[in-house]
Amino acid sequence: QEQSQEQSQEQSQEQDQNELLLSIPFSDLRIDETMNCRGVIPLGDLVELADDIKANGHLQPVLARYRYDTEKFPEPYVLVAGFSRSKAMRDLVKATEIKAVLRHLTPQQCIVINAAENIKRRDLNIMQEAESLRRLVRIGMPQEDICVALGKTRGWVQPRIYLLNLPEAVQQMAASGYISTDNIRQLYSIKDATEQIVIARKIKESKQKDTHKKVEVRAFSDT
Repeated sequence: QEQSQEQSQEQSQEQDQNELLLSIPFSDLRIDETMNCRGVIPLGDLVELADDIKANGHLQPVLARYRYDTEKFPEPYVLVAGFSRSKAMRDLVKATEIKAVLRHLTPQQCIVINAAENIKRRDLNIMQEAESLRRLVRIGMPQEDICVALGKTRGWVQPRIYLLNLPEAVQQMAASGYISTDNIRQLYSIKDATEQIVIARKIKESKQKDTHKKVEVRAFSDT
């Protein structure tokens, strides 16, 4: 037990040495939204967040890493997670610096951390969740490893990876809530893209009719 406590203390000290909490001027922080799995975030989506920061302050630090030796841009630090907060602070609150946890991170660690932060959001549709996994798939991470890294089951990860390989028209229907994870699996098993779209549209139309019938029943019952 004493040995276990000593190991735990050593691990904690190593983590402390690898982590630094500080305020970073925005002029020293590279914010590259192409590295964010959500892509470019419209400023209009950040107004409420900016108002909250103005009222309550910036409570949760963002995560940044040190610039790699191979990177030639001038900023010494690179944003890894917290793109919404950083953009709201810089562009709407007009702050000159931001609180950040600074770590030594590998490129793969950065991708996993960014994806993990985004899938915690409750306002994402299934296509946005799938996009969070795209870069993990692109670097060749197996599904099993993605499940472990994100704390998700195979049943959650697999249909979202399948969705990334379906036609854009199907992806749009999924984003609108017409295509379920079971539908995605069925569509993925069909190899012809045109047929996938035709069947997806039939699924959408069927669900729209069901919704219309429910509305009509409610309206009738209210009279």
